[in-house]
Amino acid sequence: MTALRHSCFFDVIVYCIACCMYFGFSTELRAESKSKPGEDLLSRLQKRGFENLSYTESVKEITLSIEPGIWKSFSEGSQAALTEMDTIWKDARLRPSDTKKPIRIVFLNQGLPMYSYLKDSLNSSWVSTYDSGKAWKEASRSKRSNVNYFKPDIVLYSQYAMRNQRLDVLAEYYLSLAPCLEWNLWKGMRVYAQVIIPLINEFGAEYGQIRQGNISVHQSFRFGNTFGEASVGCYSKNRWGFDLNLYRPLAPKGFWSDARIVANFGYTGSSSFHDWYWHVGPVKTLTWNVGGNFFYRRMDTRFDVRLEHYLAEDMGLRVEAIRYFKRATIGLYAMKDNQGGMDGGFMVAFQIPTYKQKRWGNFFRITPSTTLDYEYTGAAFFYLGKKYSTFPGDNNAYTRYFSPSR
Repeated sequence: MTALRHSCFFDVIVYCIACCMYFGFSTELRAESKSKPGEDLLSRLQKRGFENLSYTESVKEITLSIEPGIWKSFSEGSQAALTEMDTIWKDARLRPSDTKKPIRIVFLNQGLPMYSYLKDSLNSSWVSTYDSGKAWKEASRSKRSNVNYFKPDIVLYSQYAMRNQRLDVLAEYYLSLAPCLEWNLWKGMRVYAQVIIPLINEFGAEYGQIRQGNISVHQSFRFGNTFGEASVGCYSKNRWGFDLNLYRPLAPKGFWSDARIVANFGYTGSSSFHDWYWHVGPVKTLTWNVGGNFFYRRMDTRFDVRLEHYLAEDMGLRVEAIRYFKRATIGLYAMKDNQGGMDGGFMVAFQIPTYKQKRWGNFFRITPSTTLDYEYTGAAFFYLGKKYSTFPGDNNAYTRYFSPSR
């Protein structure tokens, strides 16, 4: 009888353990079944540092939104996202259940769609287009994870220059630190607040004071395949006022998608800081440029032609050719001014390590500027052919040019 009681007691214990394991496993299965489609996929992308993530599945296609904000180069971040997605599709636990639907990745900049890549099936290749797809209207209203709104950046810019205006010295030099607070408030909105701290100054007293730099508000927008940015504030070249920048690709995809019409309009006045006083003049100077560019994919080279109206009321025709490398660009330019002047030179820009920029506590980050760039002018006009930039780090090759072809 004693042996029988021990056997029964042992069976009861085994039965209880088996029940616990069964119900625990069932609970786990129920928890997994409750997870929404794409949640594991978005979680993996978020761990990789991608921002403004969303996943929606319509009757016709699957749409993801991704912003490669962790990468300084938007094009490099886009390619990293495509590589990551190709890896994810190989994992049956992460990829969508309906693999026959087309999959579209919409790449965002400050929450605004710039272009997308479309894959018809898991085994097909990615096709680039400026279209966001028919399902984007619904996808744009979906809740996004790891949003970058209200997350401030302190970007450490530097300003440097050299000029040759005197016969008694070889050259005069200027160097300063120019940290800037940059903040995305909502979709397409970015605020800049910069201070300039001189380190080396041989340009005169007005360059020797700690002073404000770029203080401006920018709103990017998109209507169809027309992209733009409107801004107001203090710019470079001692200007303040209003500025509007526009471009439109000639086609959403294919050969003509690499050609675009560009235009810029500015209405500004003088703005300078010296003797610890901010001197502001009336807004009365109109500047503009219109033209076009074409990106030749086989050579990774962009060709630009623009008719420009400058700050000194002079006009000129400018031609550029810019060759893109992975983290650098080299360009040549020539310009003819209506005042009888001709100019030419070269442009160089390269990225500053580190090439990724992570946030502290997923909120705040301090990072070097995206690029160091230099433009050499052969004629060295002091007044002719001058134009301003609207935000710190404004670079024609990296920060102004968004294209899926790159």
